[in-house]
Amino acid sequence: MSAGSQIAAEIAAALIEAGEAVGAGKFTVVLEVRALPTTPWAGSVSASYAELHGIDTPTVIRDRDGTVVAIKRTLTVNATGAVPQKGQRVAVGITTAQAATHTDWLRIMEVKPFSPAGVPLLYELEVEA
Repeated sequence: MSAGSQIAAEIAAALIEAGEAVGAGKFTVVLEVRALPTTPWAGSVSASYAELHGIDTPTVIRDRDGTVVAIKRTLTVNATGAVPQKGQRVAVGITTAQAATHTDWLRIMEVKPFSPAGVPLLYELEVEA
């Protein structure tokens, strides 16, 4: 295990520990991973799910008069599991066992890796609010 991977694992453990320390428990984000169809007529593809842990940061955006214009939602998740990509979907506050088609999914609008020296430690996901 490289030093960067070890640091990423420590950050992932710290995210879980911090969630448990504040009494709410770990903050779980489920990433939906769909395989690309082999042909355009292959029909639907099955999904698999990856469990990530992180922090939810909603940001209220106001105009100069103080009127709420939009709410930006950012999820900061660990970089030790699946790699999130723009266009994928996430569900917040559930486990992979609870993920189903009726889950309230949020589309990932942007993925920003935090990767000093080229090793991803965290991912910042901008999702639909």
